[in-house]
Amino acid sequence: MEHRQKIALLEQVTPFQLLEDSVISRLAECMEPVAIPFGEVVFSRGDPGDAMYVIVAGRARVVGTDPSGNEVSLETLDVGGHFGEEEVITGSPRTSTIRAAEELILLRLSGEDFQKILRDRGDVIGALQNAAGDVGIRNFLKQFTSLSHVPAHTLRTLVNELQEVHVEKDDIVVREGE
Repeated sequence: MEHRQKIALLEQVTPFQLLEDSVISRLAECMEPVAIPFGEVVFSRGDPGDAMYVIVAGRARVVGTDPSGNEVSLETLDVGGHFGEEEVITGSPRTSTIRAAEELILLRLSGEDFQKILRDRGDVIGALQNAAGDVGIRNFLKQFTSLSHVPAHTLRTLVNELQEVHVEKDDIVVREGE
């Protein structure tokens, strides 16, 4: 994949739209193409968070498990979708499994290069964390609540409408009958 093609794709990734052209170019230089055959796993839950990925071609399925241990399809990501950034930022293990839903071409950015290029870009890291946080909430709702059969696009709409509220210890959140 040519450098200018990588740049064109990265410019479509929402958090990266905050970056100057020179920074996007540096990211593009560091990103390596990876081909994943249909059905193969990109990474599994619990693996080290050593890289983030952007989808160039194909689709990826985000897979989790429900409380009974059954596999649950959490989301399908398309071209321009990105994943793995939260674990690179936090240094934590992978929270879900990513599998190729069809032949998949990815751009891989190592955690080391990510930190080198973006460590001082709180705006971009914040945007990536917000996106990952929304995905985390949707995944939780799909895996552990009665919303498990609600389509992903409906859960996205629901999560976008949620508002964070801080509650002090012993405060009443909901009173029966109100």
